Parts: sequence; C-alpha cells; structure tokens
Amino acid sequence: MTLTHESSVSPWAALLFAAGAAALSGYTYYRLRGLLASHHWSLLVTLRLTALMALLLLLVRPVATVYTAPDSAPQLLLLLDRSASMQVSDVAGNEDRWHAVLARLPGWLAAVRSSFATRLVVFDAQTRPVRDLAELRSVEPDGQATSLAAAIRAVAEGRPQLAVLVSDGIHNTAGDPRRLAAELGVPIYTVGVGSSLEDRAGLRDIQVVDIVLPAELPLRNRVQAKAMVEAVGCEGTVVEVRLTEDETVVATATLELDALKGTHEVLLEFVPEREGLHTYTVSIPPAPFESIPQNNTKTAMARVSARRIRVFYVEGTLRAEYGALVQHFLARDPDIAFLAMVQIRPNLFMKRTTIPELQAVSTLPEGADFWRNFDVVILGDLDVTYWRGEALRGLVRWLRDGGGLLALGGYHALGPGGYADSPLAAVLPVALLDRNAGQVEEPFVPQLTPAGAAHPIFAGITDYFPTEAEPARVSLPPLLGATRVGPARPAATVLLVCPAAKAAGGDRPMPLLAVQPVGKGRSAVFAADTTRVWYQAMKTIGRDSPFVRFWGQLLRWLANRDVSGLGLSLTARTTKAWYRQGEQVVVEAEVRDQEGAGTDEADLTVTLSGPTGSLKAKLTPVGDLPGRYQKSFTGLEPGRYRVVVAGTLGGETLESAELEFEVGRKNLEFDQLALNEPLLIEIATASGGQYVHLTLADRLFRELQAREQGGRIARQIQLAWPPLIWALFAAVLCTEWYLRRRWRLR
Repeated sequence: MTLTHESSVSPWAALLFAAGAAALSGYTYYRLRGLLASHHWSLLVTLRLTALMALLLLLVRPVATVYTAPDSAPQLLLLLDRSASMQVSDVAGNEDRWHAVLARLPGWLAAVRSSFATRLVVFDAQTRPVRDLAELRSVEPDGQATSLAAAIRAVAEGRPQLAVLVSDGIHNTAGDPRRLAAELGVPIYTVGVGSSLEDRAGLRDIQVVDIVLPAELPLRNRVQAKAMVEAVGCEGTVVEVRLTEDETVVATATLELDALKGTHEVLLEFVPEREGLHTYTVSIPPAPFESIPQNNTKTAMARVSARRIRVFYVEGTLRAEYGALVQHFLARDPDIAFLAMVQIRPNLFMKRTTIPELQAVSTLPEGADFWRNFDVVILGDLDVTYWRGEALRGLVRWLRDGGGLLALGGYHALGPGGYADSPLAAVLPVALLDRNAGQVEEPFVPQLTPAGAAHPIFAGITDYFPTEAEPARVSLPPLLGATRVGPARPAATVLLVCPAAKAAGGDRPMPLLAVQPVGKGRSAVFAADTTRVWYQAMKTIGRDSPFVRFWGQLLRWLANRDVSGLGLSLTARTTKAWYRQGEQVVVEAEVRDQEGAGTDEADLTVTLSGPTGSLKAKLTPVGDLPGRYQKSFTGLEPGRYRVVVAGTLGGETLESAELEFEVGRKNLEFDQLALNEPLLIEIATASGGQYVHLTLADRLFRELQAREQGGRIARQIQLAWPPLIWALFAAVLCTEWYLRRRWRLR
C-alpha cells in the first residue's frame, strides 16, 4: 500500500498553511486564557484545531493505493562482477569499484524488497551464488578473468523475470555476450562501474598496453618483441622497459615518455635458447607517483621450437613439376608450411597455402619485406619481367641475411627467363646464359659427383644415381630435359651434372644441381625441368621414394635444418601457446610413414594433464590433409597443461610427442582498465533492458520497483470523504461559535 493525494495543492503547502492557522489560533486563545475556566478554554482550543485538521484534509484529499499481491514474487537476479579489475580506484584516495558497489547494495535491495525476490550471484570467469549480504562482504575481487558471457548464461539457467548486471564491462574470455543477450529472452539492466581513465583529471599513470610476440619462436634465432607503452601525465619521465623469459631478463630498453596521446613502441630483441613453452613478460618498474601500478606488466605465452620450414614456391605455368611438388611433397611433409602460386593467365595467379596469415596473398610481391615470411624460396618457370619494384633486390638481401633460395630450370627460367641481367645472377651458384641459351631435350639420368655423394642432400639415396665411375645400383627413371646453364661459380659446389650436355667453354658435363653459401644464407640451382617421373616410378615400385628424400633433404639443407629423420615420425602442436579461459583448445598431430609421406592410418591418443587431473582422447584424421590429426577440448580450467601424443602405425610404435600450453595468464585483468560502456550498452539493448552508470543506479532500482507495482491490479481508497469532512467542519465551527456566544466571548 502507498499513500498519495488527489489535490493539485502541494501537501507541504497545505501543512504550512495549517501550521500558520494553528499558530494564529493558539495565540488568539492564549490571550483569552484568563477570562475562562480552564476546561472551557481547553474545549474551545480543541474545537478550533479539529476544524483546521478538517480543512487540511479537504485541501489535500489523501488516497491510499492498495496493490493486489501476486501468487509469488517475481525473481530479480543481481549479478556482481568480482574480477580483479574491480580493485581499481577511479579517483585517487577513494574507495575501489568493488566497495563502491557494496556501499550502495543495501539501498538497492531495500528499494525492490517489497516487489521482487532477489537472488545474488558473483562472477569472474565463472559464476557463484551468494546467500546474503553478510556472505557477500567476505568476497574479494580477485578473479583473474572476466566472462560476461558466463554471467549471461547464469541468467539463462535461472530464468528470472529480469536481471541486473553490475560490472566495469571488461570481457576477456571466450564467448560473445552480445549474441547471448539477444537470444536470452530476459531483460538485462546493466550498471557500469568505473570511468574512462584517460579522461580523469590529475591521472598520472604508465601502462604496458600490449606485447606483440609470435606464438611460435624459432630456437636459437634472433627474434623481436614489441612492447606498446602508454602514459598519462608523465612527460619527461625516463623508464626502463624489461622483457623476461619466465624469470630471466632477456632484453631491456630505456624510454623517455612524452605528452603526446597514443602508444610508444619499444623493440626488444633476444635469442631463445631453450625449447618449450615460455612466459614472456614486459614490465616497467612502478613510479612512486603512479595511480595504477597493476597495469605496468603484460604477459604473453610463446612456444620455442625448431619451427616448420616455411616455403614460397612460384611457377609461371601450370606444369608437371608444380603438381608433383605441391601435391606429393609440400602438402604431405608435416614439417613444412608453404605458399604455392602458379600463373594461370598473365598476372593472374592461383594459390594454395597452409600458412593462415598469408591467405590473402594473391599477387607477386613488389616490396622487400615479403620474403621475411619464409625460410626457403623456390623460383620456377617464371620470366623475370613479372617481378616489380624492390622484389628481387629484397630477395637478395633476405638471402644474404640467412634465407635459402632454389632456382629451377624451365623454358622461362634462369637464362631463358632473362635472369642473367637481374640482381639474382650474382648470388646463384652457376653462371646464367642469355635468353637464347636453350634447353637440353635429350632424356638423361643425373650423374652424382664425389661432392654430391658426400653431401647431406643425398643422404640415403646415393644408390639411385650413377657416378662417373659406377652405374646406379637402383634404376632411376631419366629426366626429360634441363635448362642450359654456364659453369659453376668459384664458391659453388656441384652435386649433380647432366651427362647429356657439356659445360659452356669446356668438356666437363654441365652442372645440374649446384649449391653455394651467400652471406648467412644458401642458394642452389637445379636446372632439371621436372622430377615427377621419380615420384611416379618409385611409388609403383614401393621403395623409399628418392623423390621425397631428395626434395625433403634439399629444402632442409637450404633452410639450414637437420636433414636426417625424414622417415617414420610423429609430431604434435597446439594451434596456440596461450588460450583464453573458455576458449576451445585444439591439439594437432602429424604422422609420416617410412617413405616420409603423410598417412591417415595411424592410431593416436592424446593425454592432457593439468590443474584438475588428466584427460585422454583419440585424435581423428583431418579431411583433405594427409597425415594430419586433430582433437578439440573445451571448458579447461586456468593453468599450464602438458600434452602427450602417442600411437602406433601398422603395428609399429611411434615415438611420442610432448608439448605444453597455458589457459589464462597473469595480469589479464589489468590489460584494459577503463569502463567499457559500449559493451554494457549493447548487452542491455540486445536483451531489452537499459544501461545506467553506478551514479544513477539508485534511480534505476526505484524505477524497477515502481514499474513492477504499476503492473499489478490496484484499488484506491479515499481517506477523507469530502461530504463527511465538510459536515464535521461545519459542526465544529458552529459549536465553537455557540460556546463563544454563551461564554460571552467575541
């Protein structure tokens, strides 16, 4: 029941009038006190005050509104963010976000107590119900991640009539809270806690905004981490930026902060020396004047390993060598990731890649930075005129810095392709002839040189190649041709020769495969037109394929990798080194048979060991990728996990593969501390609720109370019936007038 009034006269104005009239009446009768007996005087005063009370009721006309009680009170679910970002104080010296909410909570509950059955839930990455305010006061805001999606799923499970979500809007786990709110069917009213820290007057703060670091780092290779630092009110301050690998400092840099808005980029170079999963942290020691020291660090997870060899292969025509290399070697070698492009019409290229970040590449590069994506570049039958800008000069610089370059033969390659006048001519191991060099069109079996017989490129396959002194022990199909080239460079090593052609200016056989060092890198020329016949013939025979061994060992040598161990093997990886809590974790495995080709015939098991125990599951083959297996896991708790992949192939036990990954990470909650109002507004709008800031939340709860009461059936009762009050007023005045006359008063 609530009390209202029908009159347009303000109750306060009516009370003021009545008080004034009562005071005047009291003064009047006070002067008459000595002329009357005490009981006569008291009676007259009582009659006068009764008349004034009746007049007040006539002016205000009070009404009692009675609401019909529902069968059961509607449910209101109150969700409170208890993640670590709620520890932040948005105004220096004031209470933090969490305690600002706790201070207002009793008033909110009191405002809706008569209309709603309220339930309390706290959340960070997960949700937990709370019985009452006493238990809530023992809760600390120390959650290491925030999932607004989990909070909304708690609403879906509880199915209240409405929900109020109180948070700073920071969402740093998996799941889309906007989509969940739109599908919910329950209005969510969101209350924003905090402020935009950048606009806060008097703020002095240094924040490590981000650390940019690849998820896979090459072992014993120089890599670069980029720290993004933002500062407010700290111009002129010089700070030290540190990069640590686990607990060891691996790089430092100094940074002078300025007054400009935006981030500073700090480059930190180091060389990973230990394989495995590592935590990399960028930190700046907190200054004494800082408002928020918690955001001075940022961590990232990365796995250090001898990474997959990344190969770029380009062809100018859709010839047999392209199909053989891509389909039967690059796509089947688990240790290789590649981007292959072939020209199908002038300047129109078709591509195939297993490198996700290069999916958008569709044209030949013109800049010099493109080559840094790869360990080995294979140039096929593509004329030099198709290269533009700094592409070839950049390729030469990349080669000297440690890349591996292989130039193949073809009708539009090497000399016939115009490369004799290009920057590449000086770094290839053979002299290039002019465009009229021509081709060797007589079939031949390549002849192995003494240097070739001892070279790791031919480890395990020398029996397939004749030498000058001995025929081949195993028959190898002849190649169908080669591009004519000049003699070898002084620093080059010739591994194969073409007995069907003589070297220019001499009687020795023409070099067919030659290699040489170039700065920190390695270059090679393989002048043969196609090796597809090796794949076809050796696959039929069923022996270890010299096609797979030759190409695998050639590319590994160019990439400066170990060329051994190309047979039966099992490798494993996760798609990322670090996952957000709630994100799907994918374990991938690759199996190669005795011939070095990927196979789907293995029986593989993955064991996942972490904070809550062990999980075991089967890995299943992945569609059109021979030798690739996969298994996904969801709902993993935060912490570090160890993965062991084991299995068998054809009754033979594979050597198990082990690796690590991490779910969640330290200081995730302090990546971004500003109130994320846009997200809270979107959640409220999508669900049919509304957004308010904490400073206006009291009004929100009063409106919810009034809205709920307004939705019930109400009955109004007049507390002062005007005819009766008028009659009383008239009777009292008449009685007073009669008595005054009787007792001879004016």
